[in-house]
Amino acid sequence: MRKVEIPAEYISRIQQKKLDAVALGWEARRQERISRTQSITDTARQEVKELFSEPLWLVGVTLYWAEGHKEKSWRTGALVTFTNMDENTIIIFKNWCRRFLGVKNDNFVYSLYIHDSRKTDSAEIQEWWEKKLIMSPGKIVIYYKKSSKKRVRHNDAKDYHGVLRVRVKKSVDMNRGIASWTSELVRSLKFKNELASG
Repeated sequence: MRKVEIPAEYISRIQQKKLDAVALGWEARRQERISRTQSITDTARQEVKELFSEPLWLVGVTLYWAEGHKEKSWRTGALVTFTNMDENTIIIFKNWCRRFLGVKNDNFVYSLYIHDSRKTDSAEIQEWWEKKLIMSPGKIVIYYKKSSKKRVRHNDAKDYHGVLRVRVKKSVDMNRGIASWTSELVRSLKFKNELASG
């Protein structure tokens, strides 16, 4: 049948049908994502009423609101990701994830960003983070950032330890839940502020 010539109009029709099928598939997945997100949002908003009195929950949501990776309308499917250079902030974030998101230690993925001018200190910096976070060796992947010779850096002293990014595996739905926690927390705080000022 390969030798049989197909008229151009039929080829055009076949191609259009393929495009239509792809579009239908994308739309079905989009509707499924919207429906699942709405369900996650409804559940998270109900949870805030009980979690509001938990100090660690409040601190964690606030930290993630400021420093966490959020899903955007043009970039869906964002994993729970937190980046910071302060070890205590990272420790609090991890404890928050364990307690309120049920994240296991094996689901944390670590990336360490170091200026290439400190490449010779990378093993020492990596070991510093491993000790602070009580981790076994080899779990942190190091990336080097190109240093600008023109720019004067004030965070490159002896106590420089780079920037650590912590990502949670398979956590897209978790991230949407966190976004709902945050929006509900902000809404309730605004409401309380309005009552106080009224």
